[in-house]
Amino acid sequence: MQHSPVRRTMVLSCLRCVCVVPQVYFYSLLGARVPKQVSFGPELESEGISQVCIYPDGLVIIGASTHRLWAVVGLEEPRAVRLPAIPALQKTATITSSKSSSTAGPAGGAAGSSAVSCIAVLEPRFTLSSGLEVLVAVAETVWVVDDHGATDQPLPPGCGGVASMAVSPNGAFVALACTDGRLRVMASDFSQQLSEFDSRSGIPPQSLAWCGVDAVALHWEGLLLLLGPYGDWLRRACEGPVVMVSEVDGLRLINGATTSLLRRVSDTLIQVYRPGSTSPAAQLLDSRDLFDAGSARGDKLLRQIAGQLNEAVEGCAAAAGLELSIPRQRALLRAAVFGRAFARSVPPKLLRNVAIRLRVLNAVRDPQVGMPLTMPQLEALTLPVVVGRLVLFRHYLLAYRITEMLGGAGREEVLLHWAAAKISASPSVPDAALKQALTAKISKLGQPRYAPLAAHAQVSAVVRLPCQGFLSPQFGYHTSDVMPYA
Repeated sequence: MQHSPVRRTMVLSCLRCVCVVPQVYFYSLLGARVPKQVSFGPELESEGISQVCIYPDGLVIIGASTHRLWAVVGLEEPRAVRLPAIPALQKTATITSSKSSSTAGPAGGAAGSSAVSCIAVLEPRFTLSSGLEVLVAVAETVWVVDDHGATDQPLPPGCGGVASMAVSPNGAFVALACTDGRLRVMASDFSQQLSEFDSRSGIPPQSLAWCGVDAVALHWEGLLLLLGPYGDWLRRACEGPVVMVSEVDGLRLINGATTSLLRRVSDTLIQVYRPGSTSPAAQLLDSRDLFDAGSARGDKLLRQIAGQLNEAVEGCAAAAGLELSIPRQRALLRAAVFGRAFARSVPPKLLRNVAIRLRVLNAVRDPQVGMPLTMPQLEALTLPVVVGRLVLFRHYLLAYRITEMLGGAGREEVLLHWAAAKISASPSVPDAALKQALTAKISKLGQPRYAPLAAHAQVSAVVRLPCQGFLSPQFGYHTSDVMPYA
């Protein structure tokens, strides 16, 4: 079955709750239970789980006593898959079971679970086989487990094992916080060690996360240590419990009161704002400021960069996309438009696309919406995914306006989900009035589909609404279209 990008986002953007039983339950972002769950059968339910690793399109768990790996692959139709066994863990489980009586099962499981220090996941889009790969740290070895088997990747002698492990957002690197106090960054295929840093701490970090692909963050109680690729480091105080979430361009720090974003200052912004910068983009911005001030120096400065106007316009446009301040965004875009008047070879769509995306970003960054995205994050997610998340949070008007800016792509999905939510929230509204309110909006579409709404009305116990004519051919009814909307 083919799903639109907006519809697929409804499936992938959900909360996953893993119970000790173990079973996996799914919830919408507003806390409503999604009618689907995953169980792992009696074998795993009897032993429980020791560790869980959740990634965007699934999750991986490890059994408490048998140490078997299970993966839930895909969220549209989730299913549990047992991965190949790790030889080292199977030996541990065999020895433990042979020394334990039938009454000492829970104690044996707890002892065996300590053999696995941490796990991480390489998503299928980052692997050569296009399949899921699970990294499991056991003693001084990292095992790479996929559908075909388990391969051991020995670590440098003396590292003492791995306390924490994290895969970079682009899947190219793996950061290992070892028990000897050193942070080692390896290629994701473990073919080479790229860097090493001694934290001089005898206590393993509480958590480890990537800050984009430029740095690695180590968190201890009250301290955050940021390590760069060339041995540079930065430390900052960190009060209270903190959750670190890696982003494509930075690191999000979430505590009980605030959310902060750490990111490396882009080279584009440095070239524009560095004091005394003579880059074309910086001179174009100065030229526009002088022009607005009525100074003749603006024209002189513009003539000096006449041969670099294309670079200047593109630099200002790129800097505007990375800037978080709206007044600075306006200043950079005004400078780019000013320069493009004298650089006809710059595509007109360049500035238009940047302006559209900035309007979207500024709208979703509003505290009432609560999606503080940056331009690189928006490009990684894509606009249809952002529209889908807005629909999940029931910001239907904003989602609809964004689809209009995109030329109408996804507009029908937004309206249908809005109509389904209105049906669910209007049990006491007369059928005729409800139908009139829905058709007034949905009729704006060229060939709207009412059959999904009729099916949703039946599920929501508004049983008379379909009988009012929503299932008639004049409303585009097809038997294959009857699909309830969440």
